[in-house]
Amino acid sequence: GTEIDPTKDHSNRARAQEYLANYKFPEALADSDKAISLDANLAEPYYFKGGSLEGLRQSKNAVEAYNKFVAIKSKEANRTNEDDRRLDQAQRKAELLKANLSEAEKAALITPSTITPTK
Repeated sequence: GTEIDPTKDHSNRARAQEYLANYKFPEALADSDKAISLDANLAEPYYFKGGSLEGLRQSKNAVEAYNKFVAIKSKEANRTNEDDRRLDQAQRKAELLKANLSEAEKAALITPSTITPTK
């Protein structure tokens, strides 16, 4: 496998992505959270966290992670086609997952603070 330096968030991201590809959701979630703890302003770890939580059937938390990814990534300049593809994917996944939440879960959803509610 890849040599991982746990103090580097990109190592955690790379490993989270690898775990996710192999359906190792708890491990992917742990690495995503580690990457987020190192730099909470990076978008990608939230994308992988969303995928991990989705795999673990934690839909409400997955929606929040995908929304956070979208909130950060959509503000980035110099986005690549891959970034835009991921943005679309995250938005679609969040919508589908949200549709299956109970009313109580929907009401309890945390909206990223970077999104200002419209009056």
